[in-house]
Amino acid sequence: AYNLGLSATPERDDELESGLGENSSEYDAGLLGQELGPIIFELSVQQAFKQGILPEFEIHHYGLPLVDSERERYDSLSRRLRDVSSELRELGHRYGFHDANITSRTQILAKREDQLGLVARQHIALTTQRKRLLYDAQLRSCAALVILRQEFQENPNTRAMLFHESIENVMLLYHELLQEDFPVAVEHSGLTTSLREESIGLFRQGIAQVIVSVKSLVEGFNVPETDIGIVVASSTSVRQRIQTIGRLLRKKQGGATATIYVLYMHDTVDEIIYEKADWDNLLGAERNRYFLWQEDGTVIEQEQAPRFPLPTDQDLPLEVLEAGDEYPGAYEGVEYTSDSDGNVFTNDGALVANPQDVPEQIRKVKGSYGRFKVTPKRRYILV
Repeated sequence: AYNLGLSATPERDDELESGLGENSSEYDAGLLGQELGPIIFELSVQQAFKQGILPEFEIHHYGLPLVDSERERYDSLSRRLRDVSSELRELGHRYGFHDANITSRTQILAKREDQLGLVARQHIALTTQRKRLLYDAQLRSCAALVILRQEFQENPNTRAMLFHESIENVMLLYHELLQEDFPVAVEHSGLTTSLREESIGLFRQGIAQVIVSVKSLVEGFNVPETDIGIVVASSTSVRQRIQTIGRLLRKKQGGATATIYVLYMHDTVDEIIYEKADWDNLLGAERNRYFLWQEDGTVIEQEQAPRFPLPTDQDLPLEVLEAGDEYPGAYEGVEYTSDSDGNVFTNDGALVANPQDVPEQIRKVKGSYGRFKVTPKRRYILV
């Protein structure tokens, strides 16, 4: 007997947030991969579009500037975060953590009652402050209001869904829309179940033409009549972005085109999501348009995305690499640990049979044993 799992995005959020889970080998080693087995079939967005499963759509990516005071604080937080990250890596080596990506483990390290735990907590605090600064950026709500005004001017019957990352920001945006006389409803986990159901009902019926929600509405919500979506703020999770886009990719009467507006803060860590996935390849270059929003409100279209993913191991043949060089590709693959006794272990502590001279090769390159990754296709060892 077999169990068949069906998922739009089988990767877990924590894997995607840390840069993991972006390929099948990491899925296979993860929780769902272990429980359900390997992925046996994948249907890409482009394939679904060609087969007529998805409607026509466009995604407009708007890079917004931080105002001067925000930019100054952002740069200050980023400098402090770089210093704390360096200290975290140095302390990690002293305590036996030789992971180049140790900053992705701060939640676990923060539970320690030593200097490493203290620095990990500092790292979390600074990361949270910077994230909060970006979520609160002044031009996010300004741009969302401009877009809504334009859409309602062109079509007074527009139905729009707006997404943000925090309840506080959702409520601020909701009140701004009320002041502008938009027929708007709000939905988030801080409301009672009855109020949430009422808000969703008002939107489904068209009484409320706009609904503002925290990401809780992303999963399990479907209104085919929705015309536009505005991602006012989001995490750098590819999974969440795909789910948000999916709320609008439903067949509409008359074959109308859905438009999705994605707002991000230009020249900040908001752009990391464009390094995690090639959105032109994922959704189709003809469906993605990129813009830079100026402080005076003018918008300039760009030729390409703000960033691009690093090449995979398949893109890097062995002849272009030398042992000990900085790896120019994505830090991808299944993670292992080596020790001075010549052993190699999986993440769950299982001993790997016949590791050959891998631990010694790792020591020669990085000066110590510890964690490393094996890339999914060409089996390169990354330390």
